[in-house]
Amino acid sequence: MTPLRLLGLTLLAGPLSAQLVTDTQIADINTDPAVVGSYSGGFASDGALVYFRGVDQDTGEGYRVWRSDGTPAGTVQLASMALNVEESVFAPGGDLFFSADELGIGVGLWRSDGTAAGTGQVLAPLEWTEAPRDLTVFDGDVWFLA
Repeated sequence: MTPLRLLGLTLLAGPLSAQLVTDTQIADINTDPAVVGSYSGGFASDGALVYFRGVDQDTGEGYRVWRSDGTPAGTVQLASMALNVEESVFAPGGDLFFSADELGIGVGLWRSDGTAAGTGQVLAPLEWTEAPRDLTVFDGDVWFLA
């Protein structure tokens, strides 16, 4: 079982330079001994919380959306459906908007306030258009191409 490791980076004054600050295990999100690794990625942060994708905490299969405040108790799975987060952006007010591939259904637009109850789909996958991409915030609104 490979633990999830969150790494802190500090940007220095020079261009293209970074210094590794810490390498500390926050939480082991994969509790299935038959599956090796947490397959985490797609990290986004608002400065207080980090959102990312990782394996399902119960089965070790498929991606789910997770949130961490940097503590074991504050590292929780937000969505029980299989979601592969593709890109994300924080809106004014702190909500995370992200495009996610709900495996077997397609890519839709999702929103999370950092709680499981406050995580849900905003825009369902549409067959006549492309997946939401190039998410950005402009004048207080979330904009994207589709």
